[in-house]
Order: sequence, then C-alpha cells, then structure tokens
Amino acid sequence: MMEVREYFSIYKEEHMDFHIIMGNRSKYIPVGRGTIDFQRESGASTIATNVLHVSRLGMNVISVYQL
Repeated sequence: MMEVREYFSIYKEEHMDFHIIMGNRSKYIPVGRGTIDFQRESGASTIATNVLHVSRLGMNVISVYQL
C-alpha cells in the first residue's frame, strides 16, 4: 500500500468495495491501484505490481518476499 500517488509509474483510479483496517483500528478505502519501482536495501531494483493507493495512510507499507 502506498500513500503518495506520484510514486506510481503506472496507475489507475479504481472504485473498491472494501476497506483496510490497520493495527490501530483505522479504516481506509483504497482509491486506486498500480505499479511502483523501488530500490531495496541490497541495491536491487524491484517492481511491485497491483499495489493499492490508499490516501491519508500516513506511511507506505510494503512486504517483499522471494520465492
């Protein structure tokens, strides 16, 4: 989940019929979905697709795993 719209290299506004509940019980509704490009601490470049845009989130939440 990303808060900042400008971080998306590909983006589509989208109406979503669900909300996300954070650990402090705050509820957020995603307003779009897209692709982001970022650099990991190892220096490797990573592309994440299907990332939710959640305005007013206050932080970006990324979970990366490798198969």
